[in-house]
Amino acid sequence: NVILADFYDLMRILPQKISSGADYYSFSIFDLQKDEVKTALEELHSEEPEARFLIRLPGAYKDSALALFAKAVGYMKRVFPEHFEGVVSSSPVRSGDNVWLSASANLYNRDALRFVLAGQPRAVALSYEMKDPAIQELLSGFSAEDFRYTYLSLHRYGRIEWMQSEFCPVGHHAAGCTKCSDRNLTYRMQIKSGEDQEQYKGKELPIVTHPGLCTSEILGPLMTPPGADVLAMIRTLKIPAAHTMRFLDETRLERLTTIRQIRSEWT
Repeated sequence: NVILADFYDLMRILPQKISSGADYYSFSIFDLQKDEVKTALEELHSEEPEARFLIRLPGAYKDSALALFAKAVGYMKRVFPEHFEGVVSSSPVRSGDNVWLSASANLYNRDALRFVLAGQPRAVALSYEMKDPAIQELLSGFSAEDFRYTYLSLHRYGRIEWMQSEFCPVGHHAAGCTKCSDRNLTYRMQIKSGEDQEQYKGKELPIVTHPGLCTSEILGPLMTPPGADVLAMIRTLKIPAAHTMRFLDETRLERLTTIRQIRSEWT
């Protein structure tokens, strides 16, 4: 069993250290274009030399992002040749031992999961829409042998994407917009209630913006992780698990505490 720390937007973390005590770390292709992030990754590698790195691809992207992907992969292979483990992707077509298949692949039945496992990805996550009873029913048809090449990725902490968009709700694609270039500024959305324009209900939804391509991600509130019955079943079946933490702006102490707690509970 391993722990993966996934970061939505490292500019909200820096200049704090990235090191969080995880086994694997994943970073967006957008973050890996920034010199400050590259410097922080090299510091992370010196502090946690056994940690492995992944690149997280957007759930959907246009050809304009391919150059960023190639540049990010080239950097990882050049600077961390022994520690770059591949990509986190939503596409089963990319399945293989260098792919961690994300929940955006929408796996929610046994046939789909068996098909994906046959491709021997490094890890696979079930759809976020699945509730605990459905997860238990699905996993009841599998054994540790089915996962002999693959971790079952479990969302243990953090927000998830509610929407990925080619439109930026912050700058509205205005010419010369630099709103998201200031690392000291962050943006959130609120949900309006009914026809009363003055009232807002629900938690604020963080917006992660990507300069250059002007794309964005709208994140939901903290997602409830799998319950005790699901975790007990995975233990009983001896399915190898990758406990995934998705961080946005948590302090280093919060990240360390969360990961230590998960690790102590599972060992």
